[in-house]
Amino acid sequence: MSTIPAISRSHMSKLLEQELDASKQLKQLLVAEQQAITGRDIPAFEEILKKKQLLLVRIARHEQERLNLLESAGIEHGAAGMDEYLK
Repeated sequence: MSTIPAISRSHMSKLLEQELDASKQLKQLLVAEQQAITGRDIPAFEEILKKKQLLLVRIARHEQERLNLLESAGIEHGAAGMDEYLK
């Protein structure tokens, strides 16, 4: 059983949902970015870049928060740590 307290498990679950949502949004922005590039729509491309930068900051913040939760439970970072957490 995981050493992460229930409140942290709840927090982790919410955080993972937020990361998944942000990843889906990033995928949509990348598709739109490709369309703007191929359509040579510079204003749309610039707007997408702004949105993408903000989203990447949010994703990085979620990742750091996830790493902090794992660390607080004494679980290593990376794929092995997440595997241990999920068990």
